[in-house]
Amino acid sequence: MRHILIILSLLLLSSPVIGQSEETCYVVVDSSEEFNPTLLSNISVSIISQFLREVEPIPPAGVSMDSCLYQISVSKEQDTTFVTFKGKNLNSYGDSKLSGTDGFQQSLLKSLYRSLRDKRKLICEDYGELIVKCGSVVVQDVPKKVEPKVVEKKVTIPKVEPVVVETPKVIPKKVAKRKSDMPSLKKLLDTKKCPDCDLSRANLSGENLSGANLSDANLSDANLSDANLIRANLFFANLSEANLNNANLSDADLSGANLSGADLIGANLGGADLSGVDLSGKDLSGANLSGTNLSGTNLSGTNLSGENLSGANLSDANLSDANLSGANLSGANLSGANLGGADLSGVDLSGVDLSKANLSYANLSGTNLSGTNLSEAILFRANLSDANLKGAIMEGANLSYANLKGAKLSDAILNGAKMEGVIED
Repeated sequence: MRHILIILSLLLLSSPVIGQSEETCYVVVDSSEEFNPTLLSNISVSIISQFLREVEPIPPAGVSMDSCLYQISVSKEQDTTFVTFKGKNLNSYGDSKLSGTDGFQQSLLKSLYRSLRDKRKLICEDYGELIVKCGSVVVQDVPKKVEPKVVEKKVTIPKVEPVVVETPKVIPKKVAKRKSDMPSLKKLLDTKKCPDCDLSRANLSGENLSGANLSDANLSDANLSDANLIRANLFFANLSEANLNNANLSDADLSGANLSGADLIGANLGGADLSGVDLSGKDLSGANLSGTNLSGTNLSGTNLSGENLSGANLSDANLSDANLSGANLSGANLSGANLGGADLSGVDLSGVDLSKANLSYANLSGTNLSGTNLSEAILFRANLSDANLKGAIMEGANLSYANLKGAKLSDAILNGAKMEGVIED
């Protein structure tokens, strides 16, 4: 691998806050040899200047080690280009099936689209053809104002005598009340079937709702503490700000549900389907997540320290900056997961599938990774000090600039691994 160092100076668009000094930031792009460094530089300058801040080249004197840095890691894994983008208040990633610089451009745009919510409309206006999700962002052109054309025409207005018209009295027609108009709460408790119902602010604490059909229901601000929701259908339900403290949601279908602001402390989510749900920043202390389907779930910044995630499906999940220290991840599937900047210190990951996972800047100090599948994983600048990597499979892994001080590497498979700048004893 030929590492390419592209350092771009980023200038703030607005004036610094009173009391703060203006700070120049730089972007460091680390890439494999498949890419043209000049094109990467030009693309980075253009896109970053357009959506983040203006860019200027690094001064001839260079930059100090404590300078503000935005770090971009680019790698090619089979037919997919991966870009991770990390820096102050920014931690995101993007991927693309396109080849060459087109793949880099799409991956970088996806990364910015994920992290810059206020710039999504602008990104879609300029690069909508490269981002599938732009289909959900409405971009409208302002219609041109059309001036009415005035046509002069002589019109003879006939004399009209006023006519008094008596308006008949209208008797309102009685409409029979439909069965589906019965109160939603009573309907749920009587039948356990209330899809699309409005149950906002309902008190369902301790209720037995096992197997209930609540798909697309509005349960915002509802009290479901200690409720029995085993195998309940909560597909795309609105559970924002709901109280699910100590609720039993084992084997429930929560895929696509809105759980923003919901209280899940102590909830039993074993075997539940939470695929695609946004749980970023959520406090899941005391929750049972064993065997849970968290595929594609957003868990960035979530506190999962000491939690039970044994057998959980975390493939393609976003766990960037999550706290997983001391968590039980035995038998979990973490293939393709984004664990950039995550804390996995002291965790037992022996035998876990971490193939193609993004572990750049992750804290894996003292972690047990013996026999773990890390093939094609990105471990760029990861902290693996004192980690147990005996027999670990790291074929094609990117270990560039990783800290391997005190790490045990006997019988580890490192065929094709990128080891440039590795820190060893």
